[in-house]
Amino acid sequence: MPHPTRTPRPLPRAALEQLAPQIAEAHAGVGHASLIRVRPRPTSVEIGLCALPEGVHPGDALLGHVVPPSWAASGVVAPAWARPLEQAAAAGTGTRTTVVALVGRDGLVASHAIGVDGVEAGAAPPVGRIPDLLHRTLGLPTPAPEVSAAEWWRACWLDALVAAAAVDPGRTPEVDRPVTSTLPPALVQALVEEPVLCTEAGWPRLRALAAAPTAPDAPGPAAVRAALAPHVSPELAAWFDDGSFARWLLDALPSVDELLELAGALVMPTTHRLLRHVSGREGPDGGRTVVAPTDDDLDIDLDVDLGEVIEHDPGDDDADGEPAPQGARGGADPPR
Repeated sequence: MPHPTRTPRPLPRAALEQLAPQIAEAHAGVGHASLIRVRPRPTSVEIGLCALPEGVHPGDALLGHVVPPSWAASGVVAPAWARPLEQAAAAGTGTRTTVVALVGRDGLVASHAIGVDGVEAGAAPPVGRIPDLLHRTLGLPTPAPEVSAAEWWRACWLDALVAAAAVDPGRTPEVDRPVTSTLPPALVQALVEEPVLCTEAGWPRLRALAAAPTAPDAPGPAAVRAALAPHVSPELAAWFDDGSFARWLLDALPSVDELLELAGALVMPTTHRLLRHVSGREGPDGGRTVVAPTDDDLDIDLDVDLGEVIEHDPGDDDADGEPAPQGARGGADPPR
């Protein structure tokens, strides 16, 4: 679905930053997530809420969605877990909190969390999948990819290698030919013939291949498209921009570090050291490089615990004849 071309009057920074704590306080203790829309009125601000039913994550409701031009901001309010980063892998642990993230059409981000000591309005904007999706619902750009596309191909290679090693633990992967050991020959040839696909500049090319309405005829590009297809549809690839597309793909597989840890239990130690070296995770002295988080860093996890639906008043119809948000995916349509 194309993004709207008509831009509404943006909300003042102060208004958006005031709304975030008010919405968080109003939803404190609520067990489900809601999508948020905001637009200015002549003498007030209208807030539209779409309560999501049990089993629907806000990211799923936002994915591929386009906020109509009559709304000036898109957001989410959701229960979440806050915990030190070293506990991030333990889902469902930490301190229960409520998090709000709002994004205006001018790119302003406002966030607020309650229920956690030290988390206040005006703190650093959240990062991750939800902010990416909120920006894309408004047609706004997201930050550029943080790593080259080679990281994606490393993950693809290691994921296939770990799967093969799990089936046949005695098999020794061909680490001197790390790509050809597990990836289809046509894909390997495509990466050799078009090395830009493994650079930071490769993300736009990969997204163009993924977003094409039909698969290309040439064997190499077709093999690249086939590698992307299980993780992103053409419609979503077109909806993403390069940064959000890259992060979506990288989140679709375990990270290179996670896959190397899994491989460590399946291959010989000497093979594992070679895998680390080929993956760029081995230091010049053969040691491992580890960055430890500080104890007071917080990880805000939007893997929400969804509960019953809370109904909201529909509000007045807008000038375009569109009602304020009141439905939810799985029931009525999400906010339009």
